Amino acid sequence: MNYSLRIFIFLIFINLAANAQRNNVVVGPSIYLPTGNSSNVSGFGLGAYVKGEVGLSPKFSITAQGDYTHFLGKRIRVIGTSIQSITAVPIKGGLKYYTGEDFYLEGQLGVALPVSGTTKTTFAWSPGIGTYLKNKNNSNYIDLGIRYEAWTSASVSSTSGRSLSSFNYFAIRAGYAFNL
Repeated sequence: MNYSLRIFIFLIFINLAANAQRNNVVVGPSIYLPTGNSSNVSGFGLGAYVKGEVGLSPKFSITAQGDYTHFLGKRIRVIGTSIQSITAVPIKGGLKYYTGEDFYLEGQLGVALPVSGTTKTTFAWSPGIGTYLKNKNNSNYIDLGIRYEAWTSASVSSTSGRSLSSFNYFAIRAGYAFNL
C-alpha cells in the first residue's frame, strides 16, 4: 500500500473518531445462564468484564471486551459424580450499532481461553442488546445489557463422559461506564 493511501485512511479514521458519540471504558459484573446441552454441565456462572468502546460515527462504534467467566459444575446424582467447573477468559472485538440515543445492538467475535476445566481454546461469538442509564452528577453512566454467547468446538467432558461441540449461555450484565 502506498504512503499517501495510508495517510488518507489514517485521516479518515481520525475524523471518524473526532465525530464519535461515545468513547468509554465499562467495568462490571456478569451473571451467566447456560442454555441447551450446556445447562447439563453447569446451571449457573458468575464473572466480570471490561469493555472499551471507540465511536466511529453517531450510530457506530467498535468494541473490545475481555471477560472472566466461571461456571459452576453440576453434580450428577444418578452416577454419583461431579462435573468439573469451567473457568475461561473470552476476548472479543466487535461492532455496536445505536438504534436510538441510549439503546444499542452489538455483535462480537473472538476466542475463549481456558483457565481451568477441560475446555480448550475455542471460537467465541456473541450478539447482544443494551441500554444506558445516564448519571445526573457527571458524564458517566450505567450500561445494562444481555447477550447470547457461544463457544464453538468446546470440549467439556468429565467422569460422566459428557462432551459438547459448543457451550452456550446468556450473560446478564451491569457495568459502570467511564466516559473518556
